[in-house]
Amino acid sequence: MTLNTKRQSTTARPVPRIPRSQINVVLDVVAFAGVVVCVVIVVGSWGALPEAIPQHFGLWGRSDAWCGRWILVFLCVVAAMMDVLMSVVPRFPYQFRPLGWVTERNKARQRRIALSMLAWLKAEVVWMLALIVWTTVRVALGKGEGLGALFTPGVFAVVGTTVAVHLVLSYRAR
Repeated sequence: MTLNTKRQSTTARPVPRIPRSQINVVLDVVAFAGVVVCVVIVVGSWGALPEAIPQHFGLWGRSDAWCGRWILVFLCVVAAMMDVLMSVVPRFPYQFRPLGWVTERNKARQRRIALSMLAWLKAEVVWMLALIVWTTVRVALGKGEGLGALFTPGVFAVVGTTVAVHLVLSYRAR
């Protein structure tokens, strides 16, 4: 008697590809444009920036900590990484489960909703980072005072609305 030591393939059945919607393609371009804007702002202002620039903005949008200007490069790298990582995940839609109410009947629709939410969040996060880079440069050059008191609630409102809308869509598609 011999034992079969070969592992069974977990991907025995073919995985159909979910076509990307036009809005998701547009959102990918919008997110990439946000990364480009980050880089252009940093490269364009690098020579004029002082050695110490705002590192952190408090709850009310005023800078409350300062550091070297390399933090701007870090923010651009974070924006680029978010864009890349959130672009890779949709290439493997069957590797994650969007919500608990996915069934055989509705799984394609549920995955489209999840991928839509991811595309929106990617664009929002990248442009939020671009706004932080732009504001940091303006404050460092003495042309601005900070992000403003509405930045934090605005980010919560935009991201929260995106998540809430997609959760409602997902719930209705169950």
